[in-house]
Amino acid sequence: MITSNGKSGFNKKDLTEQLAARAGIPKSTAAKTINLFTSIISDALVDGKKVTISDFGTFNLSERNAFEGYDPQNDKRISVPPRVIPVFRAGKKLKQALNVLSIRDCAVKSQSQVTVQFNHLTTESIEACKDHRNYSIEFSDKGSQSIKKVDVKGLEGEIPTVVLTLNKPLHSLNFTVVAKIPHVTMNNTVSSEDIRFDVHG
Repeated sequence: MITSNGKSGFNKKDLTEQLAARAGIPKSTAAKTINLFTSIISDALVDGKKVTISDFGTFNLSERNAFEGYDPQNDKRISVPPRVIPVFRAGKKLKQALNVLSIRDCAVKSQSQVTVQFNHLTTESIEACKDHRNYSIEFSDKGSQSIKKVDVKGLEGEIPTVVLTLNKPLHSLNFTVVAKIPHVTMNNTVSSEDIRFDVHG
């Protein structure tokens, strides 16, 4: 299970750098884009509107009733007025990313090695990740390639990672990594359905 306990945070500076790198734009442009994006969401909420971003989630407003609180500095009871607070509800795709095993990223390390990163691992899947027979490489020409061995030294890291060593060099940099790893679905059942990730070199 993914939790934020013990992990470093991710702030606006990090978001700016990630957006700039992935979109291939200057950091100044990325910062302006983030400011504009958050401003649009804030304005919509101030207007009492619900903001839905498909698959990611929904920003909405929740009313909190007035209540009697306590002021420890002055040692007296205080009346806290009604409040409106923003709330966020995760969408289906985000929930799956947090709870269902998937391949987060793949990269070609060499002509005979491919690095595979998982979003997270559970007890149902970690042992299967160590078995080379549970992986294969598929190509668009319908060909496939088996795996000779799996380097699992990175499985204990913050981002669980394995390095697949192929039986022979890649003949194309466009391929699909297939992992037959048991995993728990959103319905809390164990599935053996293939986990796939497309790589485009």
